[in-house]
Amino acid sequence: MSNKMIALILLLDLIQSPVLGLKCWTCENEPNMEACDKNAVLKTCRFNEQSCQTVARRIGTPDNMFTVSRHCKQKLACFNDQAQNGFPMPGFKMPRHPQCNGDQHSAVCRCCCTSDGCNRGPLSCIPEPRCPVLKKPEYGDLVCTNENKVGSVCRTVCGLDYYVSPNEADVRTCTESGTWEGIKSCCARPCPPNGNIDVVFVLHASDPGNWKTGLDVIATIQSLFKMGKDFARVGFVGDIGHPFESTAMHLNDFSERASLSLAIRSQAFNNTANGASSIAEVLRYVKRSMFSTRNGNRKNAENIIVLVTDQNNSAGGMTSAAYELRRSGIKTFVVNFGETESNKDLRNLLPLTRYMNRIFSWKPGMSNRTFAFRVGVALCGNPC
Repeated sequence: MSNKMIALILLLDLIQSPVLGLKCWTCENEPNMEACDKNAVLKTCRFNEQSCQTVARRIGTPDNMFTVSRHCKQKLACFNDQAQNGFPMPGFKMPRHPQCNGDQHSAVCRCCCTSDGCNRGPLSCIPEPRCPVLKKPEYGDLVCTNENKVGSVCRTVCGLDYYVSPNEADVRTCTESGTWEGIKSCCARPCPPNGNIDVVFVLHASDPGNWKTGLDVIATIQSLFKMGKDFARVGFVGDIGHPFESTAMHLNDFSERASLSLAIRSQAFNNTANGASSIAEVLRYVKRSMFSTRNGNRKNAENIIVLVTDQNNSAGGMTSAAYELRRSGIKTFVVNFGETESNKDLRNLLPLTRYMNRIFSWKPGMSNRTFAFRVGVALCGNPC
């Protein structure tokens, strides 16, 4: 045999020799990474298998089950598989349908490496899921167990005189899908008594008795709120015919609760229109005049009208005026203390408020304080 033939045989023997191949850990269909690492065998790959691959395949979401396999793989085929995960890889196009798709029942994730025994432990090519960074709440702080990583629990802690709103929404958890579980919260002052609102009460009553009842209800609601800078400003208009403007108490006329309450209760019933006054006209006056900077309206405060009326059909002909108020960003609430047989009667007021939870029905015998608090909480709205 010639020397050339011997050399060729030796070369082929070296090429096919397993001794010179890459060494990879191998396991098949183990229930998790730890079991695979424990039971894996270090295998010498064939010459053309120049990478080690780990495959994690989900086989069902109800029990969160998946299988793990490790083996030798041709290098190009291995990295082509890895590119299907759906994460950026230099030299590879992003797939239209990523296969390493979180907790989907069809998810399969593959990672490749090219050094001896490199395919051990977790999937190193999969970016660790992260949730968006949560913004620190105003007037409070955010305390997290592990930043914005999966499993991190973040708790909202509010400063002095502030509380977490909504109630029991102080904890959020970062999930495997990269989203926060839990309700977004903020730090707010209890409202009432705190509330940055500009509210004008409009009283529409048909007789002296109901007029007095309406004044008492308004004075009780108003007294729940602190008044001043960054707190409430309160105005009043009595719809008792012309000139109803003469009853106006502007938002900047009073800065102290007790004096405003006394002034409201002191309003005399003098219906010069004999019940023929137009609520729409009064509300347009409130929009035009009461909610003006000159009369105390603030840009950073919520603008609110509370119509207190003994009529359950007060919204008749009000569609146009109600639309004008909404376009101006003014919220309208109604307190009805007339005779109503059912919610159907109160629905007549919907053109004004648009929402039933902004309509309140007062009945004789009710505690003014309790009823007023219900209305006050609604006026505060969602502080977040």
